[in-house]
Amino acid sequence: DTITNPFLIVEVLLPSTEIVDRNKKLTEYTQIDSLQAYLLVSQEVPKVEGFFRTEAGKWQYDYAVGGGKVLHLPPLEVDLDLSKAYQRVTWENPAE
Repeated sequence: DTITNPFLIVEVLLPSTEIVDRNKKLTEYTQIDSLQAYLLVSQEVPKVEGFFRTEAGKWQYDYAVGGGKVLHLPPLEVDLDLSKAYQRVTWENPAE
């Protein structure tokens, strides 16, 4: 399915597609005029990376790693609490 004017795109990273998500898709998505945020969500550790369009039209990068961390999503004016985003995930190596 294709959305015509996305505001936010969220990709859950897979080892087999991560390079494409970080490079080709990032380049293509940031050309979409309506897009304000592109999030990359890790399945291996509690980590969310965000690319956000600034008011000047430039792209800014930010990230949060760890269950107690928070990632601010400027275009949405919300904070993403990683402990809540990953609350139903059981980690194979919880110390990481």
